[in-house]
Amino acid sequence: NDNSLLFGISYSLNKHWSLSAIIPFLNIDRSSLYEHYGNTPGNPRFHTQARGLGDVRISAYYNAVQKRKINLAVGFGLKLPTGNYETKDHFHRLDSEGQDSLVYRVVDQSIQLGDGGFGFILEYDAAYNFNHWFTVYSTGLYLSNPRNTNGILRSPTLTNGIAKSNEFSVVDQYVFRLGARFHVKRFQLAIGGRYEGIPAEDLIGDSQGFRRPGYIISLEPSAVYTTGKHTFGVNVPIALYRNRVQNTIDKTRTEMSGTY
Repeated sequence: NDNSLLFGISYSLNKHWSLSAIIPFLNIDRSSLYEHYGNTPGNPRFHTQARGLGDVRISAYYNAVQKRKINLAVGFGLKLPTGNYETKDHFHRLDSEGQDSLVYRVVDQSIQLGDGGFGFILEYDAAYNFNHWFTVYSTGLYLSNPRNTNGILRSPTLTNGIAKSNEFSVVDQYVFRLGARFHVKRFQLAIGGRYEGIPAEDLIGDSQGFRRPGYIISLEPSAVYTTGKHTFGVNVPIALYRNRVQNTIDKTRTEMSGTY
């Protein structure tokens, strides 16, 4: 359960250039069986949490084309390693006498406050206006994280002796959108597709360590209402397809064993 707050601020330097920052304050709760007593049927489900400042993102945007029919903006940014990438919490274990005990260790990668890497961001936002009420759009963002692993151990032992397989990988991320907008008086309604995920291997640098690569394809309806100087909007991605693909550890194990 993710109840995080992303605080955003932007400043326009002139008609072409603008700056922005996104400051995330994360509040995430994760429950599981296997991290505590194990997956045996009947075992209780326990929770771990991660709360605090995440990785801050700062970007500069350039409006390359501003015409009646075409709009194109590109962005360049940095992701700063401001979030604690060794966030810890208590996990439940059964001791030798079957009594509950607590172990204080790092939480799962999925709820870590940061990843420990400096990232480089490339964005674009493009639109083509057919007329005053119909527009097609496409946006995209790719975050390149050149750092290999961050040195945080998710387990004390290696998987099949594979180097760095027990460390957290510092991963690339991406999201792309394509769709259409319809303008009806003060409302702007949109429907589109969304493709996002984590690649199995990074664009720059090594890709060792543990990661959960894969992608999600979603339908993304949205609505925006404008009144005076204020704009209110909501968008709700509806996941249609999810696919968890092999990471580099899985690929190495496949080569070693001959079994996928």
